[in-house]
Amino acid sequence: MELTLQQQKRVDAINAIVKDYLEVRFTHGIRVNPRIAHIYADVMWQQLASLRLVLITGKAFGPVKYMVADILCSDEEQKRKALFNPVDQSSIMNEIIDVEEERRDQKAGTLKIRDMCTMYKALDPSLEMVVELIQTWIWWDLADAADLFNFDQQYQRIMTLHSCELTDQIIDYYHKAFKRLAKEVTRQEILDYEFKKLTTILDRFVFGRQMEGGYQIIIKREELPDTATDALLLDQSKHIMAVQKLQNLPELDENMKKYYQKALGESAEEIDINRAIAFEERQIKEGKVALLQALSDEKALGEPYDYKQAQLAGLQKRYNEFKDFLYPEEAKASVQ
Repeated sequence: MELTLQQQKRVDAINAIVKDYLEVRFTHGIRVNPRIAHIYADVMWQQLASLRLVLITGKAFGPVKYMVADILCSDEEQKRKALFNPVDQSSIMNEIIDVEEERRDQKAGTLKIRDMCTMYKALDPSLEMVVELIQTWIWWDLADAADLFNFDQQYQRIMTLHSCELTDQIIDYYHKAFKRLAKEVTRQEILDYEFKKLTTILDRFVFGRQMEGGYQIIIKREELPDTATDALLLDQSKHIMAVQKLQNLPELDENMKKYYQKALGESAEEIDINRAIAFEERQIKEGKVALLQALSDEKALGEPYDYKQAQLAGLQKRYNEFKDFLYPEEAKASVQ
């Protein structure tokens, strides 16, 4: 199926946001069960490739077929709901999640390996549920991924309409949208109309958080700055530079003799260039061991938090700031 540039943009953007969600979920999953780390990249790539095929699939509503990605990015609320309704004929659930009943009910002429779950089960029986879990993650996250994209697109649309020239083509579009032909269409009416759409997108994301079960939450923990490793790297660089400097000196000056006398615990008479270089090289060797140990240790992590709730807080902040920008008089009145 050949996609338009707009359709390609929609598919790529939704896939990228789902990928971000999967990466955070996988990171949490690996903390719980490190054994799944080895399948992370391959399984995620396959599932995202499968999702891309779902997004470009056509779904029939009456005599007309609509691409799934176009429905997800449209104002057609009933069509969107149909996609996520497990019992609707237009549902995409069975295209994202391999149905267990179909895997059990093998009919004559059916291959044993017929979906992602049975393929990974053949490789390792313990992977069947892991693959189904990943597919379920995608099912949980797809609508939110689409709405994050929709929010950004609608935000940009309103910004453009706020300052662009209202051409005859634009006016004609909103005449049809408002179902009126004679009365003049104003910029403010257009902005009001489009801002309501932005509100709807935000409300959907809010509703998703309200309906989300605890088991569906994306738990994220940020890596804390690795100050210990940074300090070791800095220390190593100092000793390496000292060796390079010492190799180009004829002899030690008085300050350097005092430094190495203190570092080595020896008398000034025993300190020379070779003793100083040997000291620095020994520090470099010991530093390598400490650095390797630090790099192999688990990264320090911050407190866990709800990733989508954090995204919601960001959307609400942008929404409120944007509302104040579009309706400054209301903003002033609320302050007073």
